[in-house]
Amino acid sequence: YCDYSAYHISFNVANKTQDELVSVTKEFLAITNSNWGFTTRYIRSDGEKGLGNEWKELIATKGITFMPSPPDTPDQNGLAERSGGVIMATARKLRIQSRLPHKLWPHIVAHATRLLNRIPVQRRYWKTPFEMVHARQPDLSHLRIIGSRAYVLIKNRRDRPARAKLQERALMGWLVGMEATNIYKVWIPKSKSDNKS
Repeated sequence: YCDYSAYHISFNVANKTQDELVSVTKEFLAITNSNWGFTTRYIRSDGEKGLGNEWKELIATKGITFMPSPPDTPDQNGLAERSGGVIMATARKLRIQSRLPHKLWPHIVAHATRLLNRIPVQRRYWKTPFEMVHARQPDLSHLRIIGSRAYVLIKNRRDRPARAKLQERALMGWLVGMEATNIYKVWIPKSKSDNKS
């Protein structure tokens, strides 16, 4: 969570090991510093156990100040704690309303984060976090309702036999999120891997 812009970035980390946290931090810095041109000056944390020496060396080499809060004092990380709570509350509502299975939670959390970055913030003079970061208003024309029926085109194959001409050309699934304005995540329950497409 960026205090200046009210922008949220979420990462789904399985085990919170030092290697995962180093990887996520590098990805975060690549997005915010390299792509967006911002400078990360400090990182606040609740003293996550996975933040080992390798992670601390990484942020020290980048000139970032680490500000851990004392144990059992989540109120000192108020904005970040509140941000995580808002993301999870939004994701919970999206999942319940869409009636999607719980196992799809990483995609739903990512979509909740995406939506929150496109909602105006009063303390930023009703600008959206997206607008604060990218200096332009977000395009909302591509947004669709999570849990909506979606169809994924089955691309034609040259090795398909002639009798396949009458077979279905799309798979039915359910919208679970978005990667970009023109890349949608679709869950296809009937597929062998039972994953998104």
